[in-house]
Amino acid sequence: MWRNGQQTTPQLWVLTQERASLLVVRQGGGSLTDIVGHMARDARLDPPITGLCEVIPPSLRVYDVPEKYAPEFVSWHQDVLYGLNREQFISLHQLHGPDVKSKLFNSFNWPDSSDGKSGHVDLPPVLFQIAGMDPLRDGALIYEKMLREEDGVKTKLKLYPGLPHGFFLTYSQLESTKQHEKDTVEGIRWLLSFSKEK
Repeated sequence: MWRNGQQTTPQLWVLTQERASLLVVRQGGGSLTDIVGHMARDARLDPPITGLCEVIPPSLRVYDVPEKYAPEFVSWHQDVLYGLNREQFISLHQLHGPDVKSKLFNSFNWPDSSDGKSGHVDLPPVLFQIAGMDPLRDGALIYEKMLREEDGVKTKLKLYPGLPHGFFLTYSQLESTKQHEKDTVEGIRWLLSFSKEK
């Protein structure tokens, strides 16, 4: 039987069962899921985190985009009519004042291991849920592609075209919001399937 673990923020859940844990972060911490996933892997947490659910994550920031991905990183520069826009994200960032090169701010910066392996190898499977009209969209899409193609991480991607950042919290009556909730349940089932392999 799965149980809701200690809630450290209103939108963070750690779900545990026997020898496995899933980390699910909704609004206000999509990158937190990834950072904790990296830390748990490096610390060899026992029981391990066997799945990550990243909902509308800020996976790759405008100042971190590697040159090879620059042509794919366009959502930050598009005008957003609804939801959080680029200027609001900039304001939030300035209030926070993070060390933008720290791996604890953005796991895209996670250093390679001492044996030369990518800092993202051996992460547990990741469910990505990405809003199509979100300035953060392309950073998350690029990160998902990198994990899957370059680092061999199992991923599942759900994209919600034309919808803004946090749409499922703001527009609860939309069919897309209902679909998002169904996709979350289905995605968690998918993540749970890997815990049986441990």
